[in-house]
Amino acid sequence: MIREGIGNYLLSGQFLRFCSDHDLSEIWGGLLRASADRPEVYGSDTVRNALFRLLEHIYHGRKVEFPRIFADLLADYAKKPSDLLFVPAVKQDLIKLGYSREEVEESFSITGG
Repeated sequence: MIREGIGNYLLSGQFLRFCSDHDLSEIWGGLLRASADRPEVYGSDTVRNALFRLLEHIYHGRKVEFPRIFADLLADYAKKPSDLLFVPAVKQDLIKLGYSREEVEESFSITGG
């Protein structure tokens, strides 16, 4: 999922709209600032670290919504069908986390994957 271009996406207006649509703008801003304040730990991976921390925050704080929000994020990030080749593995991971196959499939129906 993580490619070189994801940093550009995470700093884009498109991602900021995604955060706003999911009531995550304030959380994202705080995580991004916190990661930027620790260059000795995160270095050039500041934005990616903030993404992982955001996903962790959503998973722990909005567990029921996590598959849908994650699917929305992937759909928003994807620019072409080949960008979604990792979706089957992500879906299996969500099922291993305890989400039902039905709710995972429903959440990811927007990705076409």
